[in-house]
Amino acid sequence: MKKEILKMAAVMMAAGLLAGCGTAATKTTEAAAEASSDAATEAETETEAESESAESPASGEKTEILVAAAASLKNAYEDELIPMFQDKYPGVVVKGTYDSSGKLQTQIEEGLEADVFMSAATKQMTALEEEG
Repeated sequence: MKKEILKMAAVMMAAGLLAGCGTAATKTTEAAAEASSDAATEAETETEAESESAESPASGEKTEILVAAAASLKNAYEDELIPMFQDKYPGVVVKGTYDSSGKLQTQIEEGLEADVFMSAATKQMTALEEEG
């Protein structure tokens, strides 16, 4: 269940950030939004039952995810994306930690258990992916 929620969170937050890009990035944003939309549809289908149980007050359990994001993204996450996601999925608590992408990469390499990593550049994300 947590895997599907994480996938949905990453897609939703990435799409939200891309939607806020300037007009110079319109083509990139449209392509990314289209890909995100496809992934979001797939994730929603997979997690519909799980998210309903996460939202259920009877279960009493909340899923918590940690987003490690570049410091430049803090306002977008704290003011817009996290509240929007938590409104849609009240059974999911999203915590954020923000720093430079390089420092976050190092923290993850040293054991920070971030569920979602949003770097300001692809360099750090690629390096972590290559390291497994």
